[in-house]
Amino acid sequence: MGVYGNLAIAALAFCARLTVEPQRWNDKLWGVSFWSLNVGLLLMMALNIFPAGIYQLVQSIQHGFWYARSEAVIQSTFFQVTIWLRVVGDMVFVVGGVLPIVYFMVTRLFSLHQAK
Repeated sequence: MGVYGNLAIAALAFCARLTVEPQRWNDKLWGVSFWSLNVGLLLMMALNIFPAGIYQLVQSIQHGFWYARSEAVIQSTFFQVTIWLRVVGDMVFVVGGVLPIVYFMVTRLFSLHQAK
């Protein structure tokens, strides 16, 4: 998920807003999805990517670049804990962000504007 993922979701929301009948639109569902996607990404960064990156940076400075990429570092307890902490952000992202969008799109499939 990055620039292109966010752009794809924005394009999906834009197109859905134009094609789904107004009475079937749900701002609250899209709001929950928006905040869950962003909070999930923030949690992934704060609980895994940033701490693991700092840990690898310190290992790289102390022992060299190749050691920081070695299995000794990747399999270390600290690194493994941060990998498992990422699951928190992943769950917020998927359950609160992706599933509501999928639910919205599937349930509105037959509520599209009729061609004029």
